[in-house]
Amino acid sequence: MTLIVECLLLAAATALQGTLLPLLTLRGARVDAVLAVVVCVGLASGPARGALSGIIAGLMLDSLFTDGLGTYALIYMACGLAGGLLSSQSGWIEANIRITRSVFLVDASDKRRRSFSDHVIKPIAATLAACALKELIVVCIAILVGVAMTGTDVLARVSGTMLATAACALVIAQPLLLLRHPRRRGIF
Repeated sequence: MTLIVECLLLAAATALQGTLLPLLTLRGARVDAVLAVVVCVGLASGPARGALSGIIAGLMLDSLFTDGLGTYALIYMACGLAGGLLSSQSGWIEANIRITRSVFLVDASDKRRRSFSDHVIKPIAATLAACALKELIVVCIAILVGVAMTGTDVLARVSGTMLATAACALVIAQPLLLLRHPRRRGIF
């Protein structure tokens, strides 16, 4: 069931990315719905499924919008893997990063704060990090190709895209995380 929902979300996000979302830009910043879905799939299903969904989404975008095949697939694979590493299934954060106890490492008895962390903070943090990675790679490629960009253009593009995509991921993450953990109802 979850795999079907993930595939439908990827297809819908790709369709939106190609039709409506290019019309909603502000100084180069736009919502990247495909990235939000890929990161949320990684959060809900783990690193392997996140990377696989990133490859599939990237290949769909490459085949629809670019001449070369594989550029977006590589970028989105890295973003899906990053989202999967932040999932509670991988245990990567708890084992390797030792972030403050108040954000991610909450006692099991305090389910309310842990649920808030899983359903709100992790999707936003993972999407912000993945979006920054993606935009950094895209800006570097643009500079290497010879596109003239000023610092304010790059900053406006990256920060606006990060915020818009994080808001989109917050909406997308809720049904995926509830499907993965059916006992949890709602954010709190």
